[in-house]
Amino acid sequence: MLNAKRLYSYIDILYLIYFIFFYKVGEQLMDVNYRTYEPNKGLEEFQAMIFNQANNRNVTAKEIQERFENEKIDPKTVRYAFSNDDKPLAYVQARDYPGIGETHVGYPWTMPECPLEVKNIIYDDLLAYIKTRNTGLKIKMNVQADRVHFAKKRGFKEELHFIRYKIEFDLLKNYNKSDSKYTVRKAAEEDLDLIKNGYLELYKITNPTEIERIGNYTQDRFNEEHLIVAIHENVVVGASAPFIKGAAPNPDNEAYLIPRFFYTKKGHEDCLPQFFKTSMELSLEANWDKNSILITFSDENPDEIKNLDQISSEKTITGIKLALDL
Repeated sequence: MLNAKRLYSYIDILYLIYFIFFYKVGEQLMDVNYRTYEPNKGLEEFQAMIFNQANNRNVTAKEIQERFENEKIDPKTVRYAFSNDDKPLAYVQARDYPGIGETHVGYPWTMPECPLEVKNIIYDDLLAYIKTRNTGLKIKMNVQADRVHFAKKRGFKEELHFIRYKIEFDLLKNYNKSDSKYTVRKAAEEDLDLIKNGYLELYKITNPTEIERIGNYTQDRFNEEHLIVAIHENVVVGASAPFIKGAAPNPDNEAYLIPRFFYTKKGHEDCLPQFFKTSMELSLEANWDKNSILITFSDENPDEIKNLDQISSEKTITGIKLALDL
């Protein structure tokens, strides 16, 4: 005769078998349509919807379409999964960066109802295709720190880390700008070409369309009156533009000053304390009420990390760049 404890254990086991069987079978039986990118088919709308719900962002279909057109993408490097009733489930994308000799394979973003099997299939199919191309580009992947196992399971190895720093104005109050060899200020119109060229040189950008885009982007940030430069001996050695008030991509970070882009020329990393202090002073003058900065750097340049460690109140590893050895 079964006692109560044993009876419950049998019931639990049967329930577990039932759940696993029907969950897995249901997952396998789901009809899924896999597609590669096609222009003018509305796929950018689905891509924006999936990405935004997974990342709490507000990217638009128009932005995606313009980027695809500017980059003249290979349609097979963007892949989608739809249910049999045409509901979007997932997408994944790879982007080529010839200037730095790399192809970056993205993480597969999914809707909550997307089966794990579909997520794996869409990614693995893309990676298999990327491996067949004869581009000479190294295959890399940037992932959030809590997703690194996804890449490592596929043979990727850690290369560098992305570290988010919190820099507070109070910690920079005692920084004496009069001792600095740099001038940090709002950009003037005559700085624009220098800012653009410094960015192109740093990231080895040679594509004419991308060069034009960077020039337009720099002009737009200047028009907003929040483009900032660091000058040394009449040369632009650093530049940045924070998101204007109310325009942070993630509402959770609205309390912070967040640079849209940031760069310094190698050998001038010691301008960072003055750069960030001036950035916050300018934001406070503009009544943004933001007295701390959130910014992410890679640990590729030890001189940057050294300066950032001295002026930050918090730092967190948020992402990892990995490389695939073929």
